[in-house]
Amino acid sequence: MSICFSLNKHWCLLEQDSIYLIKLIFWLAIHLKITDFVG
Repeated sequence: MSICFSLNKHWCLLEQDSIYLIKLIFWLAIHLKITDFVG
């Protein structure tokens, strides 16, 4: 089973690649916090 989502490109992550998805979510969380402080 793969996790697929679209972000400028189409990405398909395998279960063993879930670490990249975790890193992406972590980065998005930080980015959203930064934009909240700036905005």
